[in-house]
Amino acid sequence: MANPEHLTFLKQGVYVWNEWRRVNPQVKVDLSGVNLNGFDLRKFNLRNTNLKNANLKRVNLSVVRDGNHGNLTGVWKPLFLNRGR
Repeated sequence: MANPEHLTFLKQGVYVWNEWRRVNPQVKVDLSGVNLNGFDLRKFNLRNTNLKNANLKRVNLSVVRDGNHGNLTGVWKPLFLNRGR
């Protein structure tokens, strides 16, 4: 089950989220089971974030790979995303 505090930071936007992640790199973020339908998560640092059973329908998970933006390392990826559904 998701940590409500983590979801609160996420909803505050990319700047607040990434700053919180920068200051708290040891936190194991849990967004499991959260409805993220339609969220634009470009540039969010999602490193080691638990997204198990989260609703990722229409979520933008585009990643800029220059090291300064979104990071999906360690993010749980449901099988249906890999099948193009």
